[in-house]
Formats: sequence, structure tokens, C-alpha cells
Amino acid sequence: MSTYDDVMAAWRLIENPAHWCKGKARDGDRMCAEGAVFVATEAGYFRGAAVLRALAMALPAGGRKVWLYNDAPGTMHADIRALFERAAASVRPTRRRPRGRGAKTAARKK
Repeated sequence: MSTYDDVMAAWRLIENPAHWCKGKARDGDRMCAEGAVFVATEAGYFRGAAVLRALAMALPAGGRKVWLYNDAPGTMHADIRALFERAAASVRPTRRRPRGRGAKTAARKK
């Protein structure tokens, strides 16, 4: 799985606001942003670290730790959704553009 796939898998675990929480990694079937990462990546160190790095880089200015942002009094579920969207956008695989016929023709003429 790619980091993008892991970011999306973690988000799907807390996409429903009833499955998101603050103050604990897990609370029954609810979890915080970091808890969702650990569950989605099956606690795989390198995969989890890559997702947490993407989330940390997507934090609003001044943000340092994902769990601090998750647990901040003013953070709402919509803020966590926006964080995951920014992180996913930053690690989304880019599609290669197929080489067009013109590229092959130009190479042959040389």
C-alpha cells in the first residue's frame, strides 16, 4: 500500500464523527487521528510514520504534533477532515502522462 492509501484508510476509520474522539487513542470503536493511523497501518512502524509525517506536514501553521491538534479544545471533526484532505493531497500519486505519438516520431527523425 502507498502512503496515500494508508492516509485514506485511516480517514475512513474516523470519517463518521461518531467514530472520532479526543483525549485517547482508542475509546471502544472511537479513535483519534493518530489512533486511526495505527489501526489502519496495523501498527507498522514505517508505514505509520510516513502517514504521521504527511499529517504533521499538513497541520495548520504553528502545529507541531498531530495528537495535540486532535485534542485541542477548538479542534472539531471538520478540522480533522481538512487535515486528512491536505495530507492525502500531498502524498497522492501522480499519473504519468503517456508519451504521445509525436514524441516517438520526433525521436525517430533525429
